[in-house]
Amino acid sequence: MLVRDPRGATPAQKRHDIQTGTAGAADAGCTLLGLSVTIDPVFRDSVRQKYNQIDEIWSDVDRWHARSRREIFEAVDRLNRLHPEPHNLVIDIGAGGHPQRVPSRTYIQADIALEKLRGISNSVCADAHRLPFANASADCVMCVGAVVNYCSLTDIVSEISRIAAPGAMLVMHIELSNSFEFFLTPHYRADAAFIKTFYQGEESLWVYSDSHVRAVLADARFRIVDSRYFHIASALAYRLLKKPNVAVKLSGLDAVLGAIPRIGGIADSALFICQKTMD
Repeated sequence: MLVRDPRGATPAQKRHDIQTGTAGAADAGCTLLGLSVTIDPVFRDSVRQKYNQIDEIWSDVDRWHARSRREIFEAVDRLNRLHPEPHNLVIDIGAGGHPQRVPSRTYIQADIALEKLRGISNSVCADAHRLPFANASADCVMCVGAVVNYCSLTDIVSEISRIAAPGAMLVMHIELSNSFEFFLTPHYRADAAFIKTFYQGEESLWVYSDSHVRAVLADARFRIVDSRYFHIASALAYRLLKKPNVAVKLSGLDAVLGAIPRIGGIADSALFICQKTMD
């Protein structure tokens, strides 16, 4: 078992030739957009505590998030069609003990919740804003399960850009402020908004606008090669009914709605497959 606790180092690089260290946006060679979100340490610790205590992250009883998980699986399938050869190093941020089926020579799970990594080889407990990996060390980065929504978008994308080698692939899942869930509220289509929502009880997280997400990715030198929007009609139903397991029944319309140009303007969630530019 290889688990790194942020309070005590475990030399992962000796086994996998991975150097450790942290750096900011300046080291990544990019300057991200001006909008800044600062994550309160109390909020970060509450997220860690919640996930340390959750027994089952993905539950079929929660059909809303089960749908999200199916979308993630399909995004992984699309990634594997785009890049069928095994990656040298996949870093899965917020994996929580649930690695994705991405062919790789080395696959490392990183998560803020230490309990989710116990018994798992090749795992690192770390804050997603400060990952203990060397610059340009990964040729594929996974960040799904809406991990980004517990983070500062600009900071986590900057950190992903730092550890991603030129040409590296990125799969990123994010919940959007464009959702009809926020229609007629100040949060609707806001570049960044701190909102209350649901996941195994009420919780708070950040949502970001589709346009802002795209701009941040582009500024970090990530080119979007595939995008998928979902929870579209179901988000409107949730806005009206406040019953996610009922609203999700409309998610079958997403396959049709998702093909409409600019549908990201009203979608609740998105999955982006990106590639870091070579220059």
